[in-house]
Amino acid sequence: MTPTTTQDINLQMGFLAKMAIVLLPIAILFSRSLAELAVVLVGVLFLVRSYRAKEWSWVKEPWFIAALVFTLYLTLVSAPFAAHPGIALPHSLFFIRWPIFAAALAYWLFASPELRRWFELTIAALVVFIVADSLLQYFTGADIFGKPPYSPIRLTGPFDRPVPGTYTLRIVFIALAVLYFSRYLKNDASRVISLLIALSIAATFMFLTGERVAFMSFLLGSGVVLLALIMTQKRGRIGIILGGAILGAAIAGVLATQPQMVERTIGSTVGTLQNFWNSSYGRLYDNALMLWKENPLTGIGMKNYRPVCKEVTQDPSIEGWFCAHPHNIYIEVLTEGGLIGLFLFTVMLGLILWNFLKAVPRQPMYASFAISVFLATFWPIMSTMSITNGWIAAIIWMGMGWALTVTRPGDNEAKT
Repeated sequence: MTPTTTQDINLQMGFLAKMAIVLLPIAILFSRSLAELAVVLVGVLFLVRSYRAKEWSWVKEPWFIAALVFTLYLTLVSAPFAAHPGIALPHSLFFIRWPIFAAALAYWLFASPELRRWFELTIAALVVFIVADSLLQYFTGADIFGKPPYSPIRLTGPFDRPVPGTYTLRIVFIALAVLYFSRYLKNDASRVISLLIALSIAATFMFLTGERVAFMSFLLGSGVVLLALIMTQKRGRIGIILGGAILGAAIAGVLATQPQMVERTIGSTVGTLQNFWNSSYGRLYDNALMLWKENPLTGIGMKNYRPVCKEVTQDPSIEGWFCAHPHNIYIEVLTEGGLIGLFLFTVMLGLILWNFLKAVPRQPMYASFAISVFLATFWPIMSTMSITNGWIAAIIWMGMGWALTVTRPGDNEAKT
């Protein structure tokens, strides 16, 4: 029997990691535990590979150093002073798995053009499926699996909850990048037209899901992409602006025929902003800030929001979502990690964003898609899911890994 060689082991490790990352977006659709397993598997294999190859240059990346400092702070400083240290300690320590996962993608797996291409095609196929399934549900009353909408103004698509917009928002700009840089689009005109049509379809989908934050965040990211498109297509700027305006007007006219969704997505958003602190989100943020004041420097501890909120309120009439998490990433980090934690967290995010901004002069279109992926989660003025939620965190850091890859100097520069 032939002994297993180092090369064989490396090939087996690479194959397992590649399967995990290609299947990760699909796994998230059906199982959070599978998503967590894929993240941990990729991270462990990446650490083993780095050890065997003595390749640790990725650890010296400024954003990753900031992630390490943030993790050490949560583990050694914040957790011991938490309301429930036993809950805070493991969640603080294992926060590092997400940055390691993003690094594994950016500095190992996606270094393979073939693997990155398969991953991107998987993402694009998933976006097409979710959009088509959700629109089918909206217009016929059932999706492809026969599931009805969550309510007349909230879709579920292929999910069990009304989150198709939330999920798709984190990956849609990757799919749009795949379309824009497709080898089948031979010239700038075909790329621009295809991108404008895709943006219009995606905006319609986001609007009809009834997810207000997803819709508004998508418009923000779309604005970044359109700005980059106008910057790069110097000869066709007027055409892009006119074409975008015509498509926008046409979509707005169609959507205006759906008064329930107009009220849900536009009317209720305006009403909430006009009377924000008396709204459910305003009361939620006020409650989170009240808990933060209990320990302003180091916070109440990672994953401590739910138990502390229930202990403080002791009101059985309060809905479960009220004590789930603060519904804003920065308020969540402030409440659970304190002022020091929020500062370190924003430094980490700032260094990640700086990678994308530095790429603007070299590769503006790839940079615009990367920035849009970043803003889809980290734009501060919006309601969000919890950053410690394994389901959403897997998607977020998967997107960061892709964005870090496409904005590094290299082959992409010739395409933009």
